[in-house]
Amino acid sequence: MITAYNNPQIKLIKELLEKSKAREKNDLFVLEGARLCMEAPLSKVKSLYVSEDFYNKSFNDMLTKFGKDKKDYEDKVQVVDNNIFKSVSNTVTPQGIMAVCKRMYGDLETVISLGKPVLVLENLQDPGNMGTILRTAEAAGMAGILASKGTVDKYNPKVVRATMGTIFKVPVVYEDIDTIIDKLKKNDFVVMATILDDESRSLYDYKFGLKTAVVIGNEGNGITKETSEKCTSSCYIPMSGEVESLNASVAASVMMYEIKRQVGI
Repeated sequence: MITAYNNPQIKLIKELLEKSKAREKNDLFVLEGARLCMEAPLSKVKSLYVSEDFYNKSFNDMLTKFGKDKKDYEDKVQVVDNNIFKSVSNTVTPQGIMAVCKRMYGDLETVISLGKPVLVLENLQDPGNMGTILRTAEAAGMAGILASKGTVDKYNPKVVRATMGTIFKVPVVYEDIDTIIDKLKKNDFVVMATILDDESRSLYDYKFGLKTAVVIGNEGNGITKETSEKCTSSCYIPMSGEVESLNASVAASVMMYEIKRQVGI
C-alpha cells in the first residue's frame, strides 16, 4: 500500500493532473471515477489506484457491476492510504478510484477517409466546452474532431470528466489548422466557417452532405480571418432577441445536429 505523500507514483499523478507538458512528456493521463476507469480500454490502463476504503468496501462490487474480471486488474492495482488519495484527487468528492492511462492518438488521414462529417476546432480554450463538444460529437455521429494545435488538451482533467467516457470513442487529431483545411478540401469536403459576414447564410438554408466540416473558433475571438478565408463557405445560426453569440459548445451542437438531421447519420 502507498503510505507516503512523496511516493514517486503520487508525485507523477499530481503532475499529470496539473500540467499538460507532463502528460505530453510521459505520454500518460489520469482518469477519476469508477465509470471512466472501467470504460477505459484495458490495454491503455497502466495503473489503477484505489483508496484503502474503496478497495475494502467497493472494489469487487464495482468490477461485478461493470462486468470486469478481477484477474485482469490484479497486476495494475495500487492501494493508497485514504488521506493521500484525497490529497492527490482532482475532484471535490473523490470516489476513491483513479487510473493512469496511455494517451490515444487519432490520425488525420484516417478520420477524413471515413467520408463523414467532422468538426474542426480553432484555438478552443475552455475545457468544459471541449468535453461537451466531444460528447455531443459522438451523439451526433461525427467521424472525429480535428483541432488546431492551439486548442485545449483533450486530456485536461476537466475535459476528461466532461466527456463522460466519449474520450475513448471519438478520435481527436491535433494538427496545424492550415494542414487540416487543405486536407479536407483535397478530399472534397465542404469546409464551413461559422461566422456572420456579408456572404454567410443561415445554416437552415444549406443542404449539407456527408463530406461536411464545420469550423468552430475561439470562445472570445471566433475564427481567425486567415482561417475563414481558407474555408469554402460560411453560415450563421439564426438568433432572436439581442443575443450576439452562442457559447462555443452550444453553437457546435446546433451545427452538428442540423447536419445529422439532414444527412441521416
